[in-house]
Formats: sequence, structure tokens, C-alpha cells
Amino acid sequence: MRAVDALLFGLVDYAGLFPPAAEDMRRALENYASYLKGPDRFALGRFIVPLSRLPELEDAARGLKIRGTRGEPWRLSALVSEDVRAAAD
Repeated sequence: MRAVDALLFGLVDYAGLFPPAAEDMRRALENYASYLKGPDRFALGRFIVPLSRLPELEDAARGLKIRGTRGEPWRLSALVSEDVRAAAD
């Protein structure tokens, strides 16, 4: 691995659900899946999703191959609000 690749590996998380893109869940998942297959995939990090939208992610992901190019599961980061209990409901 080149030094620049090691430096950039996983550096950019995908936050397509948030402005300015503000994509709906299905579109964001489809885009993330597409970017995982692209030439810059080594720099792509986690899919960012609010904790409160995890059930929506599960529904929207039906029928999608949510695995990387080598079969590894997607990496997610769930954002939690100040009120963790309310966000989990």
C-alpha cells in the first residue's frame, strides 16, 4: 500500500442523508453501495445515520447487497442526540 493510500484509507464518511445532499434513505444507500465499487473506494469510510433512523435503514436496505467488494459488512456510524433514550425509541 502506498503511503498516500494509507493516509486516505477510510477518511471520508458518507453522510448523504444530511444537507446539502439530504437524500432519502434508499437513494443514500444506493449511492453508498455504488461508491464502494468505485475507484476511490479505499477512501470511503462509514455510512452515517441517525440512531432514530436505523429502523428506516433496515426497511430501505431490503433487496440491496449491503456488503463490500470482498463480502465484508458495511461499516456504520450512528449519531445519537443528547437524549439517548428518546433517540432509540
